[in-house]
Amino acid sequence: MERNCEYARVDFSAGEKAAADVQACQQAVVAADKNLIDLRNSGVSEDIIQDAQAERHAAQEKLDTAYKALIDATGSLPARISTVDDDEAEESDDDGEEGEAESGDEDEGIEQLQSSTLIDDDEEDDSGDFKVEQH
Repeated sequence: MERNCEYARVDFSAGEKAAADVQACQQAVVAADKNLIDLRNSGVSEDIIQDAQAERHAAQEKLDTAYKALIDATGSLPARISTVDDDEAEESDDDGEEGEAESGDEDEGIEQLQSSTLIDDDEEDDSGDFKVEQH
């Protein structure tokens, strides 16, 4: 059990680093966007705007890579931690069956709602001549 917790700490720190990288890359993309907008509004040459677009594109690619690293760091975590024993898994299946029996009460409530419906007897005028019919 302790061994799994140690692996979890390592994975969480890797996930935290990946999350920090994503945040830094997001800030870089926002800064590149702002720079690009400022340059477009200032009336600089098209070459300078194209350079800013290339910088913004590079920042976006770094962000995409950081997201993938974050997914890799956190996505592999559940596979490494196995704290449920086979006996515990069987117990949780038994609990699930009890929950299904309790949910039968909810089905009765749904049936009661469906048993009283609004019925329109005629096809002509719908000016309030509905009646409630019990099934």
